[in-house]
Amino acid sequence: MDIADPEVTQHKAAPNTRIGSDRYRIRSTLGAGGMGVVYLADDLKLHRQVAIKKLKDDAASQNARDRIQQEARLLAQLNHPNIVALHDVLEDNGSVALVMEYIEGTTLRAWMRERSPSLQQKLSLLMQICLGLSEAHSLGIIHRDLKSDNILIAENTKGEPVAKITDFGIAKSQQLDEKTLTAENQLAGTITAMSPEQILGKPLDARSDLFSLGTIAYELLTGSRPFGKNDIGALAMANRVTNDPHTPPETAWPDIPEPLAILLDKLLSKDTKQRPQSASDVYEVLAYLIEQTLTSNSFDLSKTATLLITRPKKNQWIKLGTAIAIVALCYAGYWAINREQQPIFVATLPIKMQAADNLPEKEKEHALSFISESSNSAILNLKHTYLIRNSTESSSEIVIPTNTTDIIQPEAICDLTKCEITFSRINSKNNSIIATTKASMLSAKLYDSNSSIQLAINELFNDRHLSATPNISSDEFKRYFEISESINSGKINSENLQLLESLIYQNPDFPNGYLLFIRTAEQLFNRSNDESIHKKIEALLTHLNTSTIQKNRRLQIEAQAHIALGNGEKAEKIISTLRELGYSQPEMYTLAAKMELSKGNNSKANDYIDMAIELFPTRRNYYLKSYINYSIGNHHEAKKNIEKFLELSPDHKSGLGLLAAIDLQTGNLNNSIKSLLKISDEDRSAPNKVNLGFAYMLQKKYMHAMKQFESALALQPENLGTKINLADSLKALGMLNKANQTYESIKNSDNTSQNWKTQLFKAVAESNLGQTREATRRLHSIRKEAENDYLYRYNAAIVYLASGDTNMAEIYIEALLNEDKISPVLLRYPGFESICQSSSLNKAQIELICN
Repeated sequence: MDIADPEVTQHKAAPNTRIGSDRYRIRSTLGAGGMGVVYLADDLKLHRQVAIKKLKDDAASQNARDRIQQEARLLAQLNHPNIVALHDVLEDNGSVALVMEYIEGTTLRAWMRERSPSLQQKLSLLMQICLGLSEAHSLGIIHRDLKSDNILIAENTKGEPVAKITDFGIAKSQQLDEKTLTAENQLAGTITAMSPEQILGKPLDARSDLFSLGTIAYELLTGSRPFGKNDIGALAMANRVTNDPHTPPETAWPDIPEPLAILLDKLLSKDTKQRPQSASDVYEVLAYLIEQTLTSNSFDLSKTATLLITRPKKNQWIKLGTAIAIVALCYAGYWAINREQQPIFVATLPIKMQAADNLPEKEKEHALSFISESSNSAILNLKHTYLIRNSTESSSEIVIPTNTTDIIQPEAICDLTKCEITFSRINSKNNSIIATTKASMLSAKLYDSNSSIQLAINELFNDRHLSATPNISSDEFKRYFEISESINSGKINSENLQLLESLIYQNPDFPNGYLLFIRTAEQLFNRSNDESIHKKIEALLTHLNTSTIQKNRRLQIEAQAHIALGNGEKAEKIISTLRELGYSQPEMYTLAAKMELSKGNNSKANDYIDMAIELFPTRRNYYLKSYINYSIGNHHEAKKNIEKFLELSPDHKSGLGLLAAIDLQTGNLNNSIKSLLKISDEDRSAPNKVNLGFAYMLQKKYMHAMKQFESALALQPENLGTKINLADSLKALGMLNKANQTYESIKNSDNTSQNWKTQLFKAVAESNLGQTREATRRLHSIRKEAENDYLYRYNAAIVYLASGDTNMAEIYIEALLNEDKISPVLLRYPGFESICQSSSLNKAQIELICN
């Protein structure tokens, strides 16, 4: 797959080589791409220069030969002044070469860099491209790789630029068999030139080329690319094209005439139905606009447009055939109008926001931008509805065009965690309110927030304007949003899980519900180790197969489920499939980060979460970034990220728990305990209970510690690490019989998870029972696998101190302290008492541990 916009590579000439029964003589090499080389040659028979496109010797695979033969078949059908002509096809020992018209010029991309063309010249070139496309489309041929590098610019005898479409190597004929060209679901083409439906592997028609034409027109007219620079990688760019709105033309070129801005918006619509339906239609719009630029300096067409729109011909499609019709349709951005489908023109006013005093300015700007883009996108997706963007932030300066029929006024009340948004639809003629709806935006869950805004905008309009029926009703979504808000605030409980389960079974095509269910179930399982929760996830996967959720989204849900179930290999295969399909949703990177974290590949996890944050900087991703930093021992970065997270969500239970764990690891015991006590005992997870107990142990509050460990074991009765902690607290309290019984139960445990951690805890139990030889042997058996983990080093030091081997114990302790994995304060735990007489530790460390 061609994923870049490379410049043509120059090569040394290969002069005097003859091919094609000596008819053609190679003069030089014009350039080369991934598979082919293009030569400048002389046609000795007709005395003209030609371009010969030939496969490279090392690229002459069957697929490559099929592509060049496909190009030959398609070019043979095309005879148009704006398409590079095919003169001859040369075949020799399975090698294929195309003899084509030689264009003495450059690519459109290079031409744009080298020239300063007038608007008329730009529009003229776009018209010529439309004419070439119309010819191809009339023969059922879709180019599929239309981009500036595949448009050659020559000059006619008058010195005027002429556009020629070239490189039909991956073009598709709707009449020809395509099986030799690309396999099913395999992408071919350039990401920056592809339509969203092409990236997603959906069926294509001529309107896919019109999207690509839109990207060309956007860059030619504004000097920028509609989805930003192509320096973020193919997956990230594919995500932008398929999911993000393009940069408004007015942003790239503030003085762009509004009809051109509307045309670009329509060409770049995600929905093919919202685009022009043919290249001929686009041509006629451009033809009228170029006429206007030659006769007038004004593009104020709103009065003419309004006049026509309000007086349509009865029961007759108004075609783009007359100048006045073109004005209206160009301004409206739609291509056919009748009395039954009267369009409405919607202007949006600047958002009125009431922001909490403690809401940072950056958060406020982010909220304003998100609400504006989401509501604009929702309006653009409506049928027979045209968006008139506001170009000012001041409501006193905004000018409402005369053809506006409706005005949308958004109002938002925002605090640190969410915005409550009210959308009012206002009749522009009498300023009366037609309808009002509400939406919610959760700062940590933008995907849900976007859905909420889209449903709210839909509620303002009747069914005639809705592009598609939402996969969940507005009332059901509000119910979902309430559950989501509750869970997002840290209320991870079985009641919310049941509510989600019920909602999903009633709305099987609602992907948000599945994802939230799995995330909630995963956290509940981590607290309780209840296998019935895994059964619910497995049942949900079965139910997912009955849905009609789009393939990429379904695969994402499956990957999330398998990560929650601990099926790392299955999740990895699914994520690999998503990558092959060009799916680059930030959620995929988040999933990959969680998958690598579960496998212990912390460095890879960190790389993936950075990619996710670059695309989608949500609080959830920042939380995961903090957790990964904590896991790899980068406590400073971890604390910085989680404190920033908690500034915005101060009562978030998982956030408080993570901050407490970081403070515990770095020896800030009081801060750790303070954070954990902010979480009610009912809401405190098993790991949080263990950390609270551990902090109490370091403060020698053994009774408090024992109660926390017992409470944690009630949630996770088979957790050997927690059993060790409980036994240690019993021993510290002098309850030796109970302590030894607990150590014995750990040693004799038939825990099904026979990983190195299980063996480590058994070794600690044996050392406490006085069985030091058995304990050290067990340590040796897992040392190679585990010795770089701080948990192993910490507990191994305890085992060696119990056996009297202070030298080995001090080696592990020094490694822990020198690598800054833990604070010396953590060596106040029972079992480390003898190090207070150690000479290997420095005075400051001894002071922290022993005083």
